[in-house]
Order: sequence, then C-alpha cells, then structure tokens
Amino acid sequence: VFTISKIIDTIVLNARRRRTAYIITKKPEEIKQCIYEKINRGVTFVDAKGGYTNESKTWVICTMEKTEAYRIMELLRNVDPGAFCFITSTREIIGEY
Repeated sequence: VFTISKIIDTIVLNARRRRTAYIITKKPEEIKQCIYEKINRGVTFVDAKGGYTNESKTWVICTMEKTEAYRIMELLRNVDPGAFCFITSTREIIGEY
C-alpha cells in the first residue's frame, strides 16, 4: 500500500509540476513588463535588502510552466544581466498562477 501510494503520488504530482522563478533585481518593472508580454504570467513583488551590502532591491516571484522557465532565463540576460535568479520545482499550486 505504501509503495503504490508513493507511485500514484509521483505520477499525479509530476504531471502538475511547475517552476517558480525567484529574481532579485534593481529593475523589477522592466522584468515584470517583459514577463507579461513574452510569457503571459503574473508576478509578485517583495521588498528585499542585501545582507552584505544593505542595498534595497526587489524580489520578483513568478510561477510558470516548465518550458517557460528556459525562456525567462533568456529574458533576464537581456533585461537585467546583473539580476540574481534561481528557479525551483513547484509541486502544487492553489489558485490561479
């Protein structure tokens, strides 16, 4: 029973798996506009402050399809090459993403 539930869990959750990009940038509006226009996804802004530099920046969070994650990296290189970005695997999403 345990093995079967793990297999079913893996199949169901992997089918709905998405990616979430976390972008720390000085150009949040430009990145937001680019994501809206090129990927057709929404974003969330969070104020961030560098621990080492104490510099204020914005954390842009965007959840997307797996294939769109590759496109967002290309867009970032063009809009803000100095942005820090990491992309994680997202298992479940509640609501509209």
